[in-house]
Amino acid sequence: MEPITLALLAVGVSVTYIIKVAIKNYNTAQQLRDIINKHTNYIDATYEPHGNDLQMAAACTESLNRNFKGEDILSCWNKMSIDERKQKVITLTKEAASIMGVEVNNIVFDESTTRYGSYSPNGTICFSEPFLACDSQGEIIRTIYHELKHGTQEKAIQAGTNNPYGYDTPTLVVWVENNLKYENGDQDFLFYYGQQIEVDARGFAQSVFQG
Repeated sequence: MEPITLALLAVGVSVTYIIKVAIKNYNTAQQLRDIINKHTNYIDATYEPHGNDLQMAAACTESLNRNFKGEDILSCWNKMSIDERKQKVITLTKEAASIMGVEVNNIVFDESTTRYGSYSPNGTICFSEPFLACDSQGEIIRTIYHELKHGTQEKAIQAGTNNPYGYDTPTLVVWVENNLKYENGDQDFLFYYGQQIEVDARGFAQSVFQG
């Protein structure tokens, strides 16, 4: 099947950064972080920037550092109130969306979601308010760039080889195929975590955060 045909089949498939609090035996944010850390070195080692990713990441890092005035990000983050964190997330999200060419017209803080965040092609990006409140490691900040990277994946898939990010056809085919058989993490969290579109989004977000 041609890449463009595959891309059309994938349109409308929402790719989300799913972090389930209710995973069996891992029902707190810290426990969840522990199992992620156990597999991070192996899984994240497969991340490779594509197209214009390095330039986008550098611009997002500049935005991130500027908004924290060059100070230690986690130190500042952990001194913020919930409202201050929300405002910072809104500002960073708007700037990153502009840098990455992703539509964001609605930023939501959800009290009931069991995900760190999610992005929908309709332009809505959602963040978990409970995770925002207890986050001491900057996971919500990483989620901004993670979810918007999913936005660039979806935009590139729809545009095909003429996508504005310089992603090549083999990369697009991998992402489309991943979308068509996407695992949301309900049945197999580690399989979800190792999917190519998740490795790509997670690696991009980490590259922004680490600078």
